[in-house]
Amino acid sequence: MGQPVIHHAQVAWDAARAFVRAAGGPDHDAFSARVLSRLGAEMYGELANTRQRLLAASLESGFPPLESGSSPLESSSSPLESGSSPLESGSSPLESGDRGRRTADVEAGKWRARLEDLLRGRPDLATALRELTGSVS
Repeated sequence: MGQPVIHHAQVAWDAARAFVRAAGGPDHDAFSARVLSRLGAEMYGELANTRQRLLAASLESGFPPLESGSSPLESSSSPLESGSSPLESGSSPLESGDRGRRTADVEAGKWRARLEDLLRGRPDLATALRELTGSVS
């Protein structure tokens, strides 16, 4: 039998969502070190920029950044829709309100495009991306 087919678009999308979760999560430092060692300084820098934008969105929303350790992509709806306070519900400030969610969605889209471009030029990195994706909880 031949080698399995790797769908680069799916690998890029899965990795993009994982990268944004990691950028907004409590294990950011460990994940970013793995990104640096597997993908290089450029992707490491982009991950740092993503974290900065997520934190800025959190601060602009009036919530302390990343206090609960959950990520901006864990919830499809805002705790405000349920009538509870984001801090009472234990959700991440990045999940609260439209700004944090919008920022996380935009960041995921940027990462998808960035990683598809990376895979187009370096298809050998698909395995590294899959491993990085798998390392994000």
